[in-house]
Amino acid sequence: MSRRRYLSTEVSLDARINRLAMDAGDFAALLYTWMIPNAEDDASITADPEELSFRVVPGRRDKSSDDIAAAVDRMLELELLSREDRRLIFPPEAFYRYQSYIR
Repeated sequence: MSRRRYLSTEVSLDARINRLAMDAGDFAALLYTWMIPNAEDDASITADPEELSFRVVPGRRDKSSDDIAAAVDRMLELELLSREDRRLIFPPEAFYRYQSYIR
């Protein structure tokens, strides 16, 4: 996992992320954007909802693993992520789009 990622503020203008927020709530959009800095350099992250909770939103005691699973399911439906075995994969163009410092 990268120790640091810089996300462009342009991420807030992404129509698919805004659709995610409209369909699944603001927590789903927050989770998606917070998953980016926690992803591995190969643009993957665990698909386990409990591990995502520990890694990505440890301070959100108001959200359960079921909440995270529902948000991830909507991300998959909107093709913001794909699933390979026990990993979630960000499409490369989506993963790097808002990390303009990476060539």
